[in-house]
Amino acid sequence: MLDCCEPLHVVRSQGITFGKVVCLARCAGASVRCFRADHATVHDLRAHLARCASSHDCHLIASYHRGHFKQTGGGHFSPIGGYHAGTDRALILDVARFKYPPHWVPLTLLWEAMNTTDKATGLLRGFMLVSRHNSAPSLLYTVSCGDESWKSMAKYCVEDAPNLLKDESPDNVTTLLSRLVGSLPANAGDLIKCVVEVRRKDEGGSCLSKEGKERLVLKEKVLQQVRDTKLFRIVQELQYPKRLRQAHTNGDGPKNVIPGTVVSEGNEQANSVDLLLSTSPSEKSLCNPNSTNEAVKYPSSTDVLTVLLLVLHPSTWFGIRDEIVKAEFQSLVSTDDLPDLLKREVR
Repeated sequence: MLDCCEPLHVVRSQGITFGKVVCLARCAGASVRCFRADHATVHDLRAHLARCASSHDCHLIASYHRGHFKQTGGGHFSPIGGYHAGTDRALILDVARFKYPPHWVPLTLLWEAMNTTDKATGLLRGFMLVSRHNSAPSLLYTVSCGDESWKSMAKYCVEDAPNLLKDESPDNVTTLLSRLVGSLPANAGDLIKCVVEVRRKDEGGSCLSKEGKERLVLKEKVLQQVRDTKLFRIVQELQYPKRLRQAHTNGDGPKNVIPGTVVSEGNEQANSVDLLLSTSPSEKSLCNPNSTNEAVKYPSSTDVLTVLLLVLHPSTWFGIRDEIVKAEFQSLVSTDDLPDLLKREVR
C-alpha cells in the first residue's frame, strides 16, 4: 500500500510530495481535506488544529520546511499532537525520532514553515486533515492499489475511455459498450477485488458468527442487485468479460474469478482461505468444511465490469457525440435509481 501513489524506490531516493501524501492517505481509505498555504490562513490552521487536538476522529499533518525551526534537513511531514491555546503553540510529533523528540513551536512559526515552496513541485506546502470515512466500507468490492494494474486502469478511466468516446461515434449503446470493454487493459480484472467473507483453516472449522452470516446475506443482496441492472444484462450479452481471467475449478469447467488476494474486515488474506462467499440459507451449513456440493456464489468478471462502469465519474460520458446514445447510456450508468444497498456500494 505504501507504493500506491509513488514507487518506493522513488520515495527512498527523492522523498514524497504533499500531493502524493494526500493520495497515499486516500488510497489507504482515509478521508482527507488538504490546505495549501496559498488557500488558507494562519487563523484557519489554528481553528482546525484546536478542533483536531481536542477530538479522537481527526488528525492534522503538517508539511513544512525544517529550516524555519533551525533544524537540519528540508521539507518534512509530521503529525501535530496538540495545541496549547494559552501560548498559541503546536506540539510536533516528529516522525524522525532519532533526530528530534516531540517539541512545541509557536503556531505562527509553524505557519511560516508551511508557507514555503517545495522545489520539486513549485507549489506551497500546507497541512491536511485526516479522518475516518463517514460512509460504511464496501461490502463486496474495493479498489486494489497493491500492484501495477491500478495505474493502467486509472489511465484508462481518466484518459483513454473519455478520449475513445470523443474520437469515435457509436450509433447505439451496444456498440459503445463493446468498444469500451474491448479497449480495456489486459489486467483490468486486477483493479477491483471482491471483499469476501473468509474463514481461515487455522480456526478449526468454527462457524461464522451471527454478524458474519448477516454480512454474507448483505453481500448476496449486493451481488444480486448488480445482476438485476439492465447494464449487467447488456454487458453479459456482449460476452467481452472473457478478456478477464478465468479459472478451472475442481474440473467443473471455467468459473470466473477475481485474481489476487481477498479482503476480509479490511485485511488482506493471501493464504489459508477455506470459504469465500456465502451460500443461501437453504443450502448446506457454512460450518461444514467437508461439504462437497455447497453452491458458492462468486462475483464474475461481468459483475466486476458492471460495477466499474457504475463507479466511473459522470463526466466520463460527456464526450459521446450522439445525444440520443448519450442520454440512453447515461441512464444505464446512473446511480440515482439503484437500490440503496447497491447505491452505497458504488458511491
